[in-house]
Amino acid sequence: MMINKKAFRKKKRAEISVLPQDYIERSNEAITERLLALPEFQQAKRLFAYCSVDREVDTQAIIKAAAELGKEIFLPVVLGNGIMEYARFESESLLSMGSLRIPEPGRDAERDTPNAEDLFLVPGLCFDANRFRQGQGGGYYDRYLPGLPCPTVGLARERLMPVAVPRETHDMAVDILLTESRTLR
Repeated sequence: MMINKKAFRKKKRAEISVLPQDYIERSNEAITERLLALPEFQQAKRLFAYCSVDREVDTQAIIKAAAELGKEIFLPVVLGNGIMEYARFESESLLSMGSLRIPEPGRDAERDTPNAEDLFLVPGLCFDANRFRQGQGGGYYDRYLPGLPCPTVGLARERLMPVAVPRETHDMAVDILLTESRTLR
């Protein structure tokens, strides 16, 4: 019998809270290196990313590297009720705290949606080896991911990977899952 999503999230959050800080830092660096080496990242003209919070796999170095490579970067803006849009990231100084306590571009930032030449990063509390994710429970990505024309990439720490995450019929696997030690397609 599969554990329910709420209990599963609680268990994973407890696991995350006790991960050693040196492991967090080492895995962040290795995952960033793996992403920057991905052909899909190198070829992408635009990166649809997110601002990591707390002990999520750090995306700041990824966003900085993408900007230095001249890629356009878009970050989510939460509208509420499970709906989000993506807005152009110009600089860290122009980010403001969003409704879910996640930094996001200002209300006036240009909006856009991904096309086939882009790369889309998908956050998750954790992912399993089949590339399915367990999110935070808001349903924002469950609504946004279907029909995306570009590759989706999940970022995960090996030590948090369960045998399987609780799944429902609408749950989608990411195209590529990166951990500090492997790339799963």
